[in-house]
Amino acid sequence: MAHETTSVGLRWTGHALIDMGVAAVVLATGNDRPEEVTQDQWVQWMDELERDYLDKLLQKPCSILFTLNAFDNPSWSKKPEERAQKIRNTFDSARKADPLLPEPCTFFPERPAVVRAARDLFPMLMGQQQLNFYPNGRSELPLSALALGCVLSLPRVAPIVSGRAMIVGADDPELLLDLCEYWKETLDRELALLRAGGAWKDRKAPRTRLLEALEEVFGPAGAHRFAATDRLSGVTLYHLSNSGNGPSVDIYTVRPLVNRFLARAEAAAHRPRWKALVQAFWRRPRDGAYEQAIPQGRKKQGAPLSDDERLQARNDVYELLPALPDEAAGFIRRIFLRFALNRTGQRQDFRTEDTDIWPLVELFLTELMPAMTPERIETIRRLADELAHEIQANNDRRLYRQLMGLVSGTDAYGAFRALLIRAIRERLRRTNQLLLTFDDYLLLFEEGEGFPRTDWRLVRDLVRIRVLEQLHQAGFFAGAPELLEEIPDEETEEA
Repeated sequence: MAHETTSVGLRWTGHALIDMGVAAVVLATGNDRPEEVTQDQWVQWMDELERDYLDKLLQKPCSILFTLNAFDNPSWSKKPEERAQKIRNTFDSARKADPLLPEPCTFFPERPAVVRAARDLFPMLMGQQQLNFYPNGRSELPLSALALGCVLSLPRVAPIVSGRAMIVGADDPELLLDLCEYWKETLDRELALLRAGGAWKDRKAPRTRLLEALEEVFGPAGAHRFAATDRLSGVTLYHLSNSGNGPSVDIYTVRPLVNRFLARAEAAAHRPRWKALVQAFWRRPRDGAYEQAIPQGRKKQGAPLSDDERLQARNDVYELLPALPDEAAGFIRRIFLRFALNRTGQRQDFRTEDTDIWPLVELFLTELMPAMTPERIETIRRLADELAHEIQANNDRRLYRQLMGLVSGTDAYGAFRALLIRAIRERLRRTNQLLLTFDDYLLLFEEGEGFPRTDWRLVRDLVRIRVLEQLHQAGFFAGAPELLEEIPDEETEEA
């Protein structure tokens, strides 16, 4: 038998559903690029997929991607030969070189269509013979053998999370290959267990699962094989269900700046701090809600997350990253400040490692907040260090309480401005030196004299993070146990 080693004609299309299937084919055939997939490799992959479909190994993802009626209609329970024939006919179309329809494929227009697909063969369409928004007012979608085979490949790379499929589109196809390789290896292991009588793992929290995968791709573990490290690329997650009872889709975007921050946070210089930060914010599912995975203080200490719990657990850091950089101020308050408060004992929500995160905060500001110039970041650090010195050297607990918002009314800008003026005057009276210059004050807090910047609360939170770390390093709290009181939620959750 002659082997066909010419290219099958696969390429990237720019459509998330097709391109994720393209990635599955590239990885399954051991290639690095779609153009390298040969005719023989395509047929062998379709044969392998067909066996998985016939053996009902992909029944769960197929019911979500293609509806239950596609390949596992309940009426076929007593007529398995009809089910097998439907699958064989479908894969015959995916292997077919000769056109069946006199029209081009929607995604590979240089190829003739072999089927018109409704929602039982292509997610998120209408049913058979039902008009949709297609060109020329026709129902269903013309697919070539390549497009059909790519869609049928999706269950091998798209994990099912919270009852929906994770379909990912990436600006950079090579980043898509990296993500799909990570998921394919994971799903291949579960498929092997499934063949031995096991079951698919239950996964929840789609944003956490996506960011967890991106962290593996960017991390030092070796999942990063295709994408260049210096290339900015965004990722869009389509968390969708094509189920007949409730088709739906939620869309989450991880912007290129966030991916670059994630890649640099995973670099050796910041990795220990980043891992400590992420570790502190895991939440385990319990009775339909989530609870802190690593509690501290008076609460009963939780056991480490098991492997199965980890797949269902949610991480607050990962959950908030897709909202960046728009919600950067909220991230700093809810993640960095909360970590510093728990590390120093001001809050007792969870246990943290005893590690400084200010270098990570500086990386965050540099990568995600262009308005935070190096001069402004340095001025914030210098002001915080001076305030920490004032509190430590003079045992000025009043200043500490005002700065941390433990005194009523100090969250208004006027009150915050007043406490800084008082600190400046006290420094001048004692040492004849300025705590902060007028220009520095305008740089940090005001557009013009008396007109606060819109981000003055963000700067205040950054100052608080640095002051907490400096006082903790100096052992200040060991001599002031009465300050180790919980800060009310409204002080850290305010808008």
